[in-house]
Amino acid sequence: MQKILDLSDTVQTDNLIAVFRMEMQKLRKQLNKKKSFVCRYCGKQAPKPHGGKCPYSPYKNKCHEFIEG
Repeated sequence: MQKILDLSDTVQTDNLIAVFRMEMQKLRKQLNKKKSFVCRYCGKQAPKPHGGKCPYSPYKNKCHEFIEG
């Protein structure tokens, strides 16, 4: 015998699909953010190659040294 679809089942399915789409949008936004510079000493990522103190820097001023990654 074929099961008759309840309206609540279709609503739950539609809600799950909507939540899935929202999560996918969030993940796409995170992937599209460019953090293209990386400190060669500590591995910190940044969108712009400047600023901050690096605890692992061998230099006196202890600044991050960013390279394009």
